[in-house]
This record gives sequence, structure tokens and C-alpha cells, in this order.
Amino acid sequence: MDSNVYPQIAADYEKTFSLLKSLLADIFLGAHGSYFDLDMKYPGFQKVGFTVFVDSVGYQKFVKVRQQGFRE
Repeated sequence: MDSNVYPQIAADYEKTFSLLKSLLADIFLGAHGSYFDLDMKYPGFQKVGFTVFVDSVGYQKFVKVRQQGFRE
């Protein structure tokens, strides 16, 4: 990622990923249901409620995968 307008963009993305990995996120939601497996979690939500969205492992995995994609 090279930009004459924003030369530090890659470094800023890396800082963002470091920050995201450091967050102690219990509840994982996102702008798109595919980010947090909404299709799989929704039936559980209908049965037991919001506890199906407690997914710190899923959050960390999502951040790791996105960081790997950024680095490629």
C-alpha cells in the first residue's frame, strides 16, 4: 500500500490492528452479519437471547484474518 497523499497509511493500519487485538471484546458484532457468523448465531439468539453473541474467540480470529489479508 503506497500513497503519496497518505504515506503513513500502512503504518496506521498496523497500529489499528494492534489496538483491535488488545481489546477485551466479549460481544462481537459488526456492520455485516458475515463478520460474526450471524446466520449460525441467529437461531440461538431466538432461543436463548443475546448471550449467543458473546464470542471473544471469534472476535480475535476475525481481527487476525483481516490483518493477514491486509498484509498480503
